[in-house]
Amino acid sequence: MANSRPSTIKEDALDSLRLCQRDSENVIETLTSVTLDFIDYNVDPSRIKQMESAMLTQALVSSRVERYIEALEMVKNDILQEQEQFNPASRFNEYLRDVESLSEEDMKSHPIYLKYMGQLQTMREEVGVYSAKDGNNEGFTILTNQRAFICPITQVTIKQPVKNRKCGHNYEESAVREMIRFKHRDNKRVRCPHVGCEHEDMHDSDLEPDRVLQHLIEQSEQKK
Repeated sequence: MANSRPSTIKEDALDSLRLCQRDSENVIETLTSVTLDFIDYNVDPSRIKQMESAMLTQALVSSRVERYIEALEMVKNDILQEQEQFNPASRFNEYLRDVESLSEEDMKSHPIYLKYMGQLQTMREEVGVYSAKDGNNEGFTILTNQRAFICPITQVTIKQPVKNRKCGHNYEESAVREMIRFKHRDNKRVRCPHVGCEHEDMHDSDLEPDRVLQHLIEQSEQKK
């Protein structure tokens, strides 16, 4: 390692951090899926609290990794831009001077945690509504309104649901992205295909995976 060029060392470090970032995203996905299962099957609330605490910890890890990546990228850019020599390690530490002060309490306002808690709230509402309809206290059974699972584009059950951040409607991911690409190719605006929706300017960036709907669809399929 001592003979490696600094640029190579930095690239190796960045590659390792990006790999760590992907691993963190997988952990977040797993924590979310497990917690949704816990809510679905009416597991002891203390277990759900443990999962929420674990998500705070993971959000902190993810936040720090993001900061490390940003700091390395900035040092890399400084090396290319600045004429005068400087100590890369000192500059790196300077960019990270406040990162150790981050705490799990700070993570309660982090987008990762806020999104996670939003998904849990949505799941609680869905389970509460549909369990009441089914007269079942063991958690969600089968949605009485199967239209919630039907893509307005394909008219079949959604397999990979995405939600429109702007209007809240759901679609089959491949179908809606193809629709957006097709319309934008002809320089046309894209209207949400849900009947009655007034959102008239859809973009790929408006879409995000809907873990709650994915979970409900999977559970419904298992219970058929």
